[in-house]
Amino acid sequence: MAVKREPHPGPPVPVTLKSGTTAFAGLEWSDCAKSDPTCHVPSGLRQTPPDETTQLIADVQGVDAKPVVQLLVSAAGLTTGSLQPSNQSVVFVGP
Repeated sequence: MAVKREPHPGPPVPVTLKSGTTAFAGLEWSDCAKSDPTCHVPSGLRQTPPDETTQLIADVQGVDAKPVVQLLVSAAGLTTGSLQPSNQSVVFVGP
């Protein structure tokens, strides 16, 4: 599955998290029918932050802050925004 990075909502910035806090990167993808053979159904997301080699396991939340239990991603792939220290008022709508 193709994964692209988009500098949204702004350019990447260094993020140092205190214990118990989180960071956020917006996602954009096109849905597809699960029966479509080109449809990807990832069981989770792993992301490697820029300039790092260790992958992080990411929880996916919808704009309603509830967990997304299944992503149906078209062959066009997935776009991830830049890492931000908070998810308050940040929604990735795409270019």
